[in-house]
Parts: sequence; C-alpha cells; structure tokens
Amino acid sequence: MPTTVDVLVIGAGPAGLVAAAELARHGVRAAVVGGPPGAAHEVRLHSRTLELLDAAGLDLRHTGRQYGEVRVGDYAVGLDRGETPYPYMLVVPDAEFGARLNVPIVDAPVESLSDGPLGAVVRAGGEEFLARYVIDTAGTWLAARFGVRSEESGVLGHYRAGRVFFAGDAAHRSPDTGGLGLNLAVQDAMNLSWKLAYVCRGLASDSLLHTYHAERRVVAAEALRGERLLRGPLRRVLRLGGVRDRVGGLFSQLGTHYRHTAFSRSHREHGARAAGDRVPDAGGLYRLLRSPGYLLVGAGATAVGLLRQVGEVYTGLVRPYLLGGGDASVPAIEDSRGDLRRRMRIGDGDLALVRPDGYLAFRLPGTVAALLPNLLGAWVVTRSATPELTPTHSVLG
Repeated sequence: MPTTVDVLVIGAGPAGLVAAAELARHGVRAAVVGGPPGAAHEVRLHSRTLELLDAAGLDLRHTGRQYGEVRVGDYAVGLDRGETPYPYMLVVPDAEFGARLNVPIVDAPVESLSDGPLGAVVRAGGEEFLARYVIDTAGTWLAARFGVRSEESGVLGHYRAGRVFFAGDAAHRSPDTGGLGLNLAVQDAMNLSWKLAYVCRGLASDSLLHTYHAERRVVAAEALRGERLLRGPLRRVLRLGGVRDRVGGLFSQLGTHYRHTAFSRSHREHGARAAGDRVPDAGGLYRLLRSPGYLLVGAGATAVGLLRQVGEVYTGLVRPYLLGGGDASVPAIEDSRGDLRRRMRIGDGDLALVRPDGYLAFRLPGTVAALLPNLLGAWVVTRSATPELTPTHSVLG
C-alpha cells in the first residue's frame, strides 16, 4: 500500500526542504523524495529570504558568516537596504541549513511517477507515495511529463499543471550570481507552501492556489532579466553609485511585491490599499507570524469592535491585534514610537490583513470597513457557516 500524503516534494535542495518544513508547520502531511542537488556546499541567503525564514521560526542570525556586500566583477555592491534586521548576505553550510530544518527525506532518485484519479503516484527508493499535490523543485516531473523549459527568459510558462506545482530549479533558471537563484527558489517555496496547506485543510478555496503562479512568475522573470543585464550592459556602469544601489536591491529582494496580480487589483478596485506589499519587520510583527495564521492589525479605538469580532469568528485562523494597545479585549502590538503604524501607513480605524508569508493581503481604510467580510472571504474560509461581522457606526465614519 502506498504512503498517503497531502503533498509530495520532489527535490531535497533548499527549496524542497523549506517547502516540506513549512507544510509541516502548517499542519499538513508532506514527504520529500530525491537527493539534494550537487555542486553547492553552502547556502547564500539574502535579506528578504532571511526575513521570511525568521517569520517561519528559523532564526539564522547566529549561524554562518555575514557579508555586507557582494562582489560583481570589479565592484563591491552593498547590501544594506535600510529597514530590515538582515542588511547582509548570510552564508551557511548546506549541511547546517538542512539540519536546522530537520526534514526527513527519502534520499533516492524518483523511479516512476504518474497521475491517477486519486492523486499523483510517485515511487522512490522502493517506497510508493500517493499525494494530493506535488511540488517539483528539481524538474523531475517537468522533464518526464512536460518536456524541458525552453523559453529564452529561463522561466517556465506556467507554474502549475493540474495537481503539480513547479518551484525553484523546475520553474526558472538558477543563476549563480550572488545566490540570486537560490533565494528565488526558497521564496517560491515560502509562497506556495502555506497556500497548499490552507487548501489541504479546507481553510481556503482552490482559487488561492492560482495566486502562486501569478505572484512568483513575474518576480522570477524580472529578477532574471536584471541578472542578464548585470552580465551585460549594467556591469559596464557599476562604477555609478545609483546603479550599484539598484543591483543591491536585486539581491536583497526587499522590493518584491505582488501588486500586479488580479487578486491585488481586485482588492484595490473595491477600496482596499497596499495589496501585495511587503510587510515591514517592525514591532515584533514577524515573531507573531511564527504561529501559523493571518494577522489582522488595526489602529485606534474605532477598530476595536471589528478586531474583536474577527477574533471570535475566525478563531485561530485570523488573529487580531491593536497597534499600541489600549483595549484589554484585543491583544496589543507595542508601537510606542509609531514605527509600524508609519511604515504600514495605518490610520485610526484602518485594518490591515497580513498574510502568513509576511505580505499584505490588503489595507482597508476605516471608511469602507463594511467590505471586510468579502475581502477576508477571498483568503480564508471561516469554520462557522456564515461570518457575521457588523461594523459599528464609528468605524464607518
């Protein structure tokens, strides 16, 4: 009898291990097959990747070696992009990185794979697995079932084929320059894993999975375009400080956002703001993300009523917090200097939904708070039959 899992991960490189660890953290049964990739003996992690791993509970600040710059040709490109606790590249031995993730793997090549009515069937190391979904980080499924990637851009045309999702090396070329490809791969895994977990657990509809391709393919295409320019015309003008700043941003990935997707555009059309933006790591917000789930952050006394209701209706799925505190019925986020309020641009009565991966689902002005139930419903399914959220007159202004 095959071993049944929710998600089977093919490939035991950093992307595959991170995907499996995140799936397990979100309460989903996962297995990893296939050995780690060869060649690299260290993992080079940049600012945004480190932020995301920290939010997942993997704090690597006291491991490896920190570098404040990356050498590109004859020039040193600085990596201090400002408001991040990780203004550097961290180099960690791959064995240590894998040990910290502590993910069991079937260290054997895939022997056969097929897609049946009950799920994907994959055999490796003499074991057979039946999986509801597959994440291919190595290109194994891609090569066997769909051929090889042929686009000049180096990016796969679509990141999903039925129950199979492609990430990391399977989804895009992995350039060696400064560890850029590896960081794209790990961020693919972080983006996809929590979404698969929510769908597997019946906490979100399949439409949430469509956002993976929409969000990550554009990011990879832009990053690889920048890397090609770096090997060509950009390298000739790296002596200019402004150019080096832009290149530093290419590596840090702190500017990554998902404003371009249909989900984000739809939210903006309905009055929401900042959909798809990176959430700043301030006020201990990322420590709160270490417990799986969404965060609903509000400010001012007029936001308290809805925050309290959301906590009751979406128990354990959406955790409400009041910036600066002031009401015993809603947990507080310390923000005495107003840093988080300023950086998230949250005014009195406003509400911001923070995704499990540290991006904003939306920021909702208090004047249109009545839209909150519909916007929440696009991201998470409540355990109660019909969510009943009643904005007070003061919230609606």
